[in-house]
Amino acid sequence: MEYYDEKRNAVLFQILVYCAIIVPPFFVAYFTNDLWQYTSSYREQPEVYYSNQQILQLCDALGTCKTWTSYPSHNLLLQPGEEAFPTIKSKEDDSNRDGINDGLKLTVEFTNLNVSVTSLRLLLFFEIRLSLFSSYVMQSLVYTTQSWSAPTTKLWISGELRLDQRAPLPASGHVTTYNSSLVNSSSVFAKDFDISNILQAYSTRNVTSVLHNVYPVWEPGASTGFTLQVELQYPAQTILYSPGFWQLLKFAWIQYLAIACVFGYVLRHVQEFVFSNQLILTVKRKPHQH
Repeated sequence: MEYYDEKRNAVLFQILVYCAIIVPPFFVAYFTNDLWQYTSSYREQPEVYYSNQQILQLCDALGTCKTWTSYPSHNLLLQPGEEAFPTIKSKEDDSNRDGINDGLKLTVEFTNLNVSVTSLRLLLFFEIRLSLFSSYVMQSLVYTTQSWSAPTTKLWISGELRLDQRAPLPASGHVTTYNSSLVNSSSVFAKDFDISNILQAYSTRNVTSVLHNVYPVWEPGASTGFTLQVELQYPAQTILYSPGFWQLLKFAWIQYLAIACVFGYVLRHVQEFVFSNQLILTVKRKPHQH
């Protein structure tokens, strides 16, 4: 049935109802927050590649240290007696055969240190890639420091390499903001290889990699040798990103439509009540048949 009113009050009332269905839901969605989804997330396992670059510093209780670095120019800057030369073995595993590395096994073995190791600092360098949304490439590192009250001959460390974000990534495009070396390998200045200086510069990035769930196990003992074993996992993780325009609009539209349906349901019943009870004088007629 349709309702007619010669004074047009019914038409004005219907316009008011339609406006109430369309406009207020927007303000409800907006003022209850999250109408615009500025940050979203997805799951991806990064492609991680160990660059075979590291800086390792081993110290005794008196502060005497030995340093091994894979940067030749850094080794030249070390004072006589400060350098150490280990045997290194590394292997990255793709355990599920999906073409993406799942972890790293690294063994660093010293046979003649002449230092009773009670602490160490380690930097390992990586290249990390993301491709599910934006194409993201970065040069990265992980850092760990360990110390003990007694000399140690062997340390085993297990952990997970994870991304740490201060800001979301873009939803698309090719991003190479941090695809540059973290160490000036040709530098002739010792400060460029100092672990504290490297970490200070690295910490200013919006995206870094860090070690999570670190489990160190050491074997005490006095010896001129020392063995370091590192096992890292490269797990899938949650990546934050900024949605594009159409995703932003889609998410807002879903919220708006859900609220508008509730307003429409209620106000259509209000309209029917007003007309059925002649709160606005109208004439009920059947639509013309064609």
